[in-house]
Amino acid sequence: MFLPTSKLLLMLALPVPVLIAFPDQTAAVLAIGYDVAIRLVAGLSILLSARPGQIAVQRNLPGHLSLGATNQIGWEIRNLSHTAFRFELTEDVPEAIERDAPAVAAAILPRASAELRYGVVPTRRGHYEFGDIFIRWRTLWGLVIRQKRIRVRDAVKVYPNVANLARYELAVRQHRTTEIGLLPVGLRGRGSMFESLRDYVPGDDLADVAWKATARHDRLITRNYETERSQNVLVMLDCGRLMVPLVDQLTRLDCAINATLLLSYVAMKQGDYIGLMAFSDRMEAYVPPVKGRAALARMNEALYRLEARLRESDYEQACKFLALRHRKRSLIVVLTDVIDKDASATLLAHMARFSRYHLPLCVTLRNLEVERLAAAEPRLAADCFTKTVALKLLSRRAEALARMRHSGVDVLDVDPRQLTPQLLHRYLLLKLRNRV
Repeated sequence: MFLPTSKLLLMLALPVPVLIAFPDQTAAVLAIGYDVAIRLVAGLSILLSARPGQIAVQRNLPGHLSLGATNQIGWEIRNLSHTAFRFELTEDVPEAIERDAPAVAAAILPRASAELRYGVVPTRRGHYEFGDIFIRWRTLWGLVIRQKRIRVRDAVKVYPNVANLARYELAVRQHRTTEIGLLPVGLRGRGSMFESLRDYVPGDDLADVAWKATARHDRLITRNYETERSQNVLVMLDCGRLMVPLVDQLTRLDCAINATLLLSYVAMKQGDYIGLMAFSDRMEAYVPPVKGRAALARMNEALYRLEARLRESDYEQACKFLALRHRKRSLIVVLTDVIDKDASATLLAHMARFSRYHLPLCVTLRNLEVERLAAAEPRLAADCFTKTVALKLLSRRAEALARMRHSGVDVLDVDPRQLTPQLLHRYLLLKLRNRV
């Protein structure tokens, strides 16, 4: 494909004022000759410049993209010609993926290769496809623009924000988990498994003092205990209508999925088995409890496909499904929300039953918009009505949560934006207290 540049068009238009000023045969012949010469020069610039067959472009996609995070997409460009040139490169990007620039410009030397990168931010999880690549460059003397279209299709999966895993891993290695709102993974506390001996420090429980070791060393020595491992953690993930609302451009379900993924990673590091059941008015996904690296891979594959549905969640079906398949005592983490005690009666009943054999943890996501309306100062009569309704909704919700706690269910009511650190904090605290 050939496109004239503004420089070439201007050169071709130069004889026009002359023809207007001197409309005779001599001027016309000179103008025609000039036009032919310019066209020949343009043709020569094309011949002396890189041809489409001498330019190769290969797209470099990562194994997966992380939702809501900046991911790097790259191209490898090879110039097989004997001339250097500047170019612009772009490609067809799925609608659910935003890019930081519409095109990337660079220069490449003769018989050389270059690698370019640009950032993209996926806005939705799922399976997507990058389309054709377009490269455009100017020929010698900047007279003509050439364009090459490379027909290619590359599939990519958008996972939950797995970038948090690397951030968490780095924080653990540097013993700075509190900086990201998490308790240290290797907490030593009053577990049930002996781990090591150490010097006594003021505040330690005297019941943990190792008196034989104290006598040998002539100073107080205390025992360290660690929490038990290889226990079951089951996540029940609500994908119904209550998880549809947006929080900072992510749905509540996205917040819950990101938290579930990092919980899976931490549970894997703790040596626990981790399983998943996602549901709405039907079963969306099921991953039996798995231990080790396989758990993280299977959770990722199950989570990235999930979408919140405008359906009323069937808690009874989900709880019965789980109860029939898991008899061993487990930490059951339910990520959902409640409206009032009547609307959530089925969930409340099954959570109370689970508390007899398991440790249920009901994680509810606060409705920030309702809280904002309830706290707003009314200015008009309509605002008073809105505020009254919001306060009533919050009151009914608080009543439902209180009833759940009274039934022996551990409840964690959190801001969706703080879900991940709060959930991990509670999980590690339960491990520390040997409640799982």
